[in-house]
Formats: sequence, structure tokens, C-alpha cells
Amino acid sequence: MITKKDARTYLNRWRLADKALAGALRQTPIKEKLHQMDACYRMAVGLGLIRKLTTAKRKNEKEVSRRWRRLKGLAP
Repeated sequence: MITKKDARTYLNRWRLADKALAGALRQTPIKEKLHQMDACYRMAVGLGLIRKLTTAKRKNEKEVSRRWRRLKGLAP
């Protein structure tokens, strides 16, 4: 069983680790952050978790167009 003192020590270590990580993230250049985000996006597409952005964008554009036609009375 964990003691109260051990629990505090454990939490304090995690707080220090969190501060160190936050500092490192602030120091990371934007170019590297964008590269990491792109890698995550490509992995998600490769795993089939999300569709490619172009496919989703086309679908959204068609939906916007359909709504405008409907608002203008050009479509049912």
C-alpha cells in the first residue's frame, strides 16, 4: 500500500516532469511542430482512422453548394 508521503512524492515528480515537457514544447520550433502534426495526420490516414483531407473538403464544399442552392430556391 502506498503511503501519503509516497503519493505526494510521486505526484511532485510528475509535476516536475510536466513542467519540463511544457518547457520543451515551448522551445520546439514551429516547423518541427508542423512536421510532427503532419506525421500524425498521415499515420491516422494510413490506419484508416480519418479520410484524406481532400475527400472531406470536397464533401463539405458539395454540402455548402447544396445549401446555397436550396437557400436561393434553385434546388428542392
